[in-house]
Amino acid sequence: MIKGTLTRASNLARSRGYVKTITGRRIRFPNPGKSYKAGGVVFQGTSADIMKAKKNEIMRRFRGTDVKLILLVHDEFDLLAPEDQAKDAANEVKEILQTVPQLRVPILSEVGIGDNWYEAGENQI
Repeated sequence: MIKGTLTRASNLARSRGYVKTITGRRIRFPNPGKSYKAGGVVFQGTSADIMKAKKNEIMRRFRGTDVKLILLVHDEFDLLAPEDQAKDAANEVKEILQTVPQLRVPILSEVGIGDNWYEAGENQI
């Protein structure tokens, strides 16, 4: 299935000069000789599109609350929350991140609580 997807993406990039992410964003391929990269670009571009949408969803969810999104690095979100709200906020973020109806495969995420990334990695919930 993956090999077929990569081949189709490469063929589309070569024939029409672009491929699309799952959200419909076009990624141009003006050089047909580079079309072999199309499949990976579709996966990475789709991931970026989903992460941006999830960032916006998290920001909307916690707007007007004491929970603040303070940093997003690649595929990690760093939020600041009062101690008594941290576990509920973490569980809500996990639910938001794992809900991607456009995909047929599950998205798994881990959440943790701590004063820094190391502690949060050690204190997963």
